[in-house]
Amino acid sequence: MRTKASDFTMNDQAPRRERQDAVKNRARILEAAQDLFASEGVENVSMNRIAQAAEVGAGTLYRHFGSKSDLCFALMQDQLVQLADQLADLSNAGGDDPQATLETMVLHYLRFKESKRPLFKGMEQAVLCAKCPQQGPVYESLNRPFSRLFERAAGGGALDPAGAVFRADMLLAALVGDSLQLQRASRGLALDELAAKVAAVFYPKG
Repeated sequence: MRTKASDFTMNDQAPRRERQDAVKNRARILEAAQDLFASEGVENVSMNRIAQAAEVGAGTLYRHFGSKSDLCFALMQDQLVQLADQLADLSNAGGDDPQATLETMVLHYLRFKESKRPLFKGMEQAVLCAKCPQQGPVYESLNRPFSRLFERAAGGGALDPAGAVFRADMLLAALVGDSLQLQRASRGLALDELAAKVAAVFYPKG
């Protein structure tokens, strides 16, 4: 029996509708999450509440986003890519003082985190996980500008050439929520002071 063009079109319509519905549901979930996070705070909004606001079932929500961290990441993804590009530009434009360049990069990163604090806190566990299939590439793009700066320093004999990526990992880990909050709230450090101290630790002069 020959397959008619009309049969192919009819058989193809159901998957196409499913894909369109999935795209619409994802957009509704993100819109609902963004509104609720903005009005009530990330920590005060449950996944069930987001599903209700988006008018989708819990199963549909979890098929798209496994956790609130994943939702926060999705809302921040484009901005994180832009941040990584900005850090790369700062790294590439650095002059003869790598520590000063690192300080500028860290301060830029901290100011971004401060301006997006609720969402960044909500998605931090997800984005700082290189094993996660979606978040991993974004984490690597944030790591890369720092590790390349350290690689250039290693080329000049200032740092261990084998430790550039590890050093960048540790730098990003040092700026995660609780650690950062300790330095800001308990130690009383302003962002520029914190950036200077981080740069001095991770790229000591002399």
